[in-house]
Amino acid sequence: GGDEAKVADLLKEYLKGLLCVSQTFMVDSYREGVEEGIELMRKAGKQTIICTGDSPAAAITISLHLLLPRCIIIHSFDLLASLSSALDSSLEGPITVVLNQDCCVKLREIQAKNNGEFEGEEFETLLAILNHKDKKGRFVHCG
Repeated sequence: GGDEAKVADLLKEYLKGLLCVSQTFMVDSYREGVEEGIELMRKAGKQTIICTGDSPAAAITISLHLLLPRCIIIHSFDLLASLSSALDSSLEGPITVVLNQDCCVKLREIQAKNNGEFEGEEFETLLAILNHKDKKGRFVHCG
């Protein structure tokens, strides 16, 4: 919109002539051995999927650090459609699935409605993503 263009123009003018002399990056830590494990799976031709309840920004940063650049953010407002889309994307190669806190709450609600069982289309789709269901033979070891 018009306001965004005005802000962008103001920022361009304000930042004109500035020189960046330093950049600082901070990555949330992950368990020891994760990076090596992912590299071994990659060398074996296996797909890696990370599901996290972390913030999307932190999850994206970690996935980029681990060289898993395709982040799929699951939306709680249409959980099943979002999970189904992620399942389709997972067939194309490595992805990072980000389930934010709202998604985790929604999944717990579904679990509670099912007497504590992990049942329903949402859980079946999530398990299909995690278990690489229907992907047998898709990834071949080329090493």
